[in-house]
Amino acid sequence: MAILRFDDPRTLVLKYDDAKAVDGKYGTQYMWSVEPDDVFYATPALNALIMSSNVKSGDRVTIAKATKEDINGNTITFFTVNGKSMDDIKNNQNVESMELPTALQDEPVPDFLEPNKPTDGIDARLDAIEDRLKKLEDESNPIPM
Repeated sequence: MAILRFDDPRTLVLKYDDAKAVDGKYGTQYMWSVEPDDVFYATPALNALIMSSNVKSGDRVTIAKATKEDINGNTITFFTVNGKSMDDIKNNQNVESMELPTALQDEPVPDFLEPNKPTDGIDARLDAIEDRLKKLEDESNPIPM
């Protein structure tokens, strides 16, 4: 069994859906098992990135260490998983692409969250309210601007 480092990008196959938390010299680290029989230790930030990437047991993941300069010229070191940093995942995530947490996946989806579900005239009622509001605004401000 080898302990892997990420001096160069590595493509790995995860053995499990999540890591085992272990106490290390610098605090909590996360031990990930990968095929064939290797492990790597992830910082809390790298572990969060892997978990946010929605990778599962048997998935291929490419982990790379990257650097960039901040606005003060300081070098920042960070990781990418499958080419995406945590900032990329946060900025590109929208409601349609979000997955429910595992604990909620077996629960039925409430009607109001169903896409393309008829709204029982809600849109028409909202339009009528907006029209009435516009009319009230026009009546209370008789001088055109």
